[in-house]
Amino acid sequence: MLLKNKNKLILSLIFFFLILSLTMFAFAVEEENINEQLEQLKNILNSSSYYSAFQTTMLLKSAQDLLEAGISFPDTRGIIENSVAKTIDAYSVKKVFDILLETKNDSLPTEPLINKINEGLAKNVNKNIIISVISTKAENLKQANEILTAAQQEGLEINGSEEIVEILADSLENDVPQESLSWLLKTGTKEGRSIEEILKEFPELKEFGITLDGVERAKRRPKNPEKLKSEYSGKKKRHTKKNVIVASPKNRFVLFLSHTRDGTTHDKRLIAEENLKCNDPTISACTDSGFQGLKIGNMKAVTPKKNTKFHKLSDSDKEQNKAISSVRVVAEHAIAGVKINRSVQDVYRNMTEGMDDLLMSVACGLHNLRVVHRQGF
Repeated sequence: MLLKNKNKLILSLIFFFLILSLTMFAFAVEEENINEQLEQLKNILNSSSYYSAFQTTMLLKSAQDLLEAGISFPDTRGIIENSVAKTIDAYSVKKVFDILLETKNDSLPTEPLINKINEGLAKNVNKNIIISVISTKAENLKQANEILTAAQQEGLEINGSEEIVEILADSLENDVPQESLSWLLKTGTKEGRSIEEILKEFPELKEFGITLDGVERAKRRPKNPEKLKSEYSGKKKRHTKKNVIVASPKNRFVLFLSHTRDGTTHDKRLIAEENLKCNDPTISACTDSGFQGLKIGNMKAVTPKKNTKFHKLSDSDKEQNKAISSVRVVAEHAIAGVKINRSVQDVYRNMTEGMDDLLMSVACGLHNLRVVHRQGF
């Protein structure tokens, strides 16, 4: 028994020293790579007589901090090469590096700053203007991250938070109020909500009910043979992406947005997959005939009656269909308001994962913001 435990201890020690050796080797390789990169940067700086030995050492130390923080070597080298070519003084370059390092240490995206720096250097923009612009952009990224963090603390779940931060920062740069962006994130369009949750915010729906409809967006013809079939919409006669929206008949406010699906997905199946719940039997939903048989908990789905060869519609049936259409058309108006945004109106060509959902959410949020300011509530 003692021999067995001794063998286990020996194996554990061997495993521990093996892991330790591999870790030390990895750090050594990384340190060697950084040293090689710093040597290349030193050669670039020494190729110009504009910088003193002290200034060269200062810039190399700042460059080392950037590389160790995770800024890529090509980006760091590009800034130094452009600075040497444009004879930007060392202290301005260090100020740029300090802004980048602070942004990176705050776990914020640095690509927008690097792009702005390179753009300014390429256009011979004054160094002070470049520093001012990226400082403002860095502050906007911090504010955008605070807006997103506050929304996430209140239960908002978002994938691709870095992209959202960049979008929010661009909006702040274009003078969109911070309060408006916070409102859009928190209440613009929330996914995965039950009808009861919506009723708490919009109690007037007990009187007016809700209306829902599908919305399709044209997309580029895919090259994947499987997607050629799954994304083709027989209704639109082209490849599309599809969502279902739930709107308020009172003011065209988008209450709910489904996840994006392929064009072949039926509207009824799409909304069924969202697993919406409703325990209030007094709520009614006006829909088109494509949602016949729809069940959302105890909610009553109201659909128009169909005219068939053997069962002609009576005058009362026609009047009822007309009344349903007058309510249901609000969803069409809401869709028209959402599609004012060109990102969901034009042919969708973006290949980034999750961007189709994001663009539709933003378009619905902007539509809701417009409705709120129009209605004054």
